Amino acid sequence: MNIPFFKIELIWKDPHLCEFEVSASNKSFCGKSEVYDIRESLLEFSNSLTNYPFEKNMLFYEAGKSGGYSYFSIRIYQIDSSGKTGVEINIEKK
Repeated sequence: MNIPFFKIELIWKDPHLCEFEVSASNKSFCGKSEVYDIRESLLEFSNSLTNYPFEKNMLFYEAGKSGGYSYFSIRIYQIDSSGKTGVEINIEKK
């Protein structure tokens, strides 16, 4: 039985740039890609999760270039006022 998951794992870093392996599964589909981004960008996104949904009702993060060698994006959004949350993940790799 497959368990849904989402994981970002650090592969490599220097003082300014990081390489991450992003993987996700929703039971029906499983994908992974390696993407590059500056450290501060991912740190800013992870810090915004702490105050979600009190400061913003939608969060978005992306790394890589859509249609390029590799790409990843995640959108976290409120479905309704009861606290239900949706997560949309896009992973591309050529």
